[in-house]
Amino acid sequence: MSLTIKDNIKESGHISRQALSWLRDLGVPADPICYHVAYSLFGSANPDLKQRVEQLEGTSDEVYEGLQQIYQDFISSQLELNLRQFSRKIDNLANQTLYEVTDTQDHLKAYSGTLEEIQPLLSTTSGDTKINVISLLISETEKVHKKAEILEKKLNKATLEIKALQNEHLEFKDKANRDSLTQVLNRAGLENAFEEIAEESVNYPMAIMLADIDHFKKFNDEHGHLIGDNVLKLVAKTLKKYVKRNDIVARFGGEEFLLLLPNTNKSNAAIVADSLRKKIQALQVKKKNSDQYLGQITISIGVSDFAAGESLTEAIDKADKALYRSKNSGRNCVNTG
Repeated sequence: MSLTIKDNIKESGHISRQALSWLRDLGVPADPICYHVAYSLFGSANPDLKQRVEQLEGTSDEVYEGLQQIYQDFISSQLELNLRQFSRKIDNLANQTLYEVTDTQDHLKAYSGTLEEIQPLLSTTSGDTKINVISLLISETEKVHKKAEILEKKLNKATLEIKALQNEHLEFKDKANRDSLTQVLNRAGLENAFEEIAEESVNYPMAIMLADIDHFKKFNDEHGHLIGDNVLKLVAKTLKKYVKRNDIVARFGGEEFLLLLPNTNKSNAAIVADSLRKKIQALQVKKKNSDQYLGQITISIGVSDFAAGESLTEAIDKADKALYRSKNSGRNCVNTG
């Protein structure tokens, strides 16, 4: 690991601790939005964001609402700006390509007109005059040929730029749909993925799981938010690793994860859920740079079926009720609903 990366890790860890401590002092949750604002504040905050934060006052609920608004004004708006800039790139490329094609079409029309004028001269002239006409024809043909070569080069360049924009769009879309901490889908990504699979009859029967890390708040309080973040990443990685490739894993809330399992009925989903529960329970969570064991991580899971035509909200409600029963049954177990 290079010195630069080590320095970056050390610096980001310092900023993260400042941000989390600040949120704790304010009495507001360290959810993704509040944490993003806090990290921006202690990282490289612009003066306007800093001034808005300094103006926050009132109860914890009022401060929380203020942080939500600051996120919208300074961070979410930046994402919108990036999207507008991306759209502008596409518009500029499309307009430039259209101009080049139209310009070449105009030259071809002019060349066609020249041919119509020259054709009668070729049949009615002779000697030097005919030679001059043929020379003119060759000259005009060379101009069109050069113009076509130029257009071909510019279209090849435009093709490469389009491919680059397609990749940029995919990266932008993926970033917008993915939870920055765990790298599984976020709420927006979940909804988009659901829309893609819900209308396809081949994906039914379908099951839904709602999983919650047991006593996560207590674990956070005892060991700190940085270790808590690592636990979230580890759980997300484990869930993703032990489900099918076309199954969908999303971070649904602070310590909640939602899974959609196409082509899986409720009974089989319950078996998968219990297997995941055991995988999580077997995880060894140790303190970095030591062998200190930090305790066992367990999850409670609620499983339900997903009927064709049912809304995502309705299915989540059924899984949530099953999860509630798991929590009331001693946790670290699976219930169906």
